Amino acid sequence: MNKLIDRYAVVFVAVAATLWASDAYFRNQLVQHLSATQIVVAEDGLVTLFLLPVLIRSRGELKKLGRRGWLAVAIIAAGAQALATILFTASFSIAAQHQLFAETFVLQQTQPLIAIALAWIVLGERRRPWFWPAAVVGIAAVYLVLFASDPLSPVSALKNGRLEVGLLALGAAALWASGTVLGRFALGSISFWSMTFLCWSSSCWCRADWAASATTA
Repeated sequence: MNKLIDRYAVVFVAVAATLWASDAYFRNQLVQHLSATQIVVAEDGLVTLFLLPVLIRSRGELKKLGRRGWLAVAIIAAGAQALATILFTASFSIAAQHQLFAETFVLQQTQPLIAIALAWIVLGERRRPWFWPAAVVGIAAVYLVLFASDPLSPVSALKNGRLEVGLLALGAAALWASGTVLGRFALGSISFWSMTFLCWSSSCWCRADWAASATTA
């Protein structure tokens, strides 16, 4: 299984990115009826239920996770999973009020750049010479796909946009990037199935607690 994943890793990442990007179309409808916290709590709850069989299958692996591994899981759950999604949904919600979606999408594209920088600092990873030209082409391609009808719309959106929309989107991108790097660190001890369950289930508890606190406040 691991060999298959390693062989087609790029394809899996491309499919995951496509599915992940598609949620923006559904999220646009949800923000009109639910708060950012309500959306992400429901999202985490459903994913956790779906992944429950993973816990039964690989619960023995949790013993392999050391102190640093559990710390990485906690940071991912609270930051990259819980807080980041809330920030992005809040940014999307404010953007919907002012029709400034381009600002959120553009700043979200900084995530891979932040992840590369963090991987260099935290994991000591170095990129091969051909990586940077390929990264430029990839980012440019994503930009053109997102803004094919008006390539200059993000420029005007950033100039005329609201500060909170940009800060929320940038904060979400930074937290998601940190989750990618910390997840890579923890995968040295457990499988990605176990890591996925831990992140989503822990995040569900964090978000539910925040939602309860916000309701009683």
